[in-house]
Amino acid sequence: EKKPVREFDDALKELFGKVNKLVKSDRTKAFAEYAKGTRALVKEFPGDARPFMLMLEAGGLVKDKKEGAQLTKNATTGILDVLKKDPKDQNGLTALMGLAGSVEPKQAKVYFNRIVENGDEALVGQAKGQLWRLSDPIGKPLGLKFTAIDGRKIDLAKMKGKVVLIDFWATWCG
Repeated sequence: EKKPVREFDDALKELFGKVNKLVKSDRTKAFAEYAKGTRALVKEFPGDARPFMLMLEAGGLVKDKKEGAQLTKNATTGILDVLKKDPKDQNGLTALMGLAGSVEPKQAKVYFNRIVENGDEALVGQAKGQLWRLSDPIGKPLGLKFTAIDGRKIDLAKMKGKVVLIDFWATWCG
């Protein structure tokens, strides 16, 4: 007789329940159990990016740095494999967002651009914000061109040396 198939959320609650009980008495043991649990979830839910997100987190929590590096490597490979099969997988792109926070800026930019190309509106906004932050914008001129309300074409680059006040508003603002 076949075992009933669990939903991911049920499996996750079960894992978190085990880990939470252990955290109170032995954090090292709890994080080791978390790592073990993420490996099991990857096997139970193949093709789903969510277990790899958890595995990535576990890689940073386990005491053994070698094991942590292996978990991170496996999570990275898994996330990228999910996105290779479906570049628009929102769980995969969310996992990629987390992964981008743990890599060198050059690689992070590649990941953020991938999210911008394929993500939903909220995720794209986050990725664009991170790309802006990585561009080191503080103290650099703002490249802004627009059409003013009276129809004039405005280019801030042409106003160099002048004091410019920009008031951002919307029609629904008081």
